[in-house]
Amino acid sequence: MNLSDLFNEGTVQLIISVSIFLLFSYIVYYTVSVYLLLKKAKYRNTWAAFVPIYQQWAVNEIAGKPGWWTLVGLGSLISWLYPDSLLLQSLGNLISITALILQIIVDINLAKVFGRSLKFALALIFFPFPMYLVLALSESKYIKPKKTKSNKK
Repeated sequence: MNLSDLFNEGTVQLIISVSIFLLFSYIVYYTVSVYLLLKKAKYRNTWAAFVPIYQQWAVNEIAGKPGWWTLVGLGSLISWLYPDSLLLQSLGNLISITALILQIIVDINLAKVFGRSLKFALALIFFPFPMYLVLALSESKYIKPKKTKSNKK
């Protein structure tokens, strides 16, 4: 049996179709989860859940962190835009690591503002797919974070 026998045209189309369906399902699931979180936190614009970049901006704000941290994640696109430049690849990778660290901080604070434990925060970091919805549907109340120098508007 050849490898080409396993991956004929029909199999490749099926794999692509299932992948697109799973991606679309994830986007809908995450959007609904964020919408419910924003509603629970009484965020000023719950429709933000439906706007991709603003969605993460709003999550950062309800977690008590600056919304502009979302833009750091966009900086990681540098490594995709300039794949031939070692310097820009390295810069993009550094920005990606920074964005990951900032997201971990946001997830920990998100658990904190909903009165959840560090264990829940770790679950939120490692299993965001189910845990965002668990947080949104739980009985926990939103506790608005105190203003600090880093998150004043």
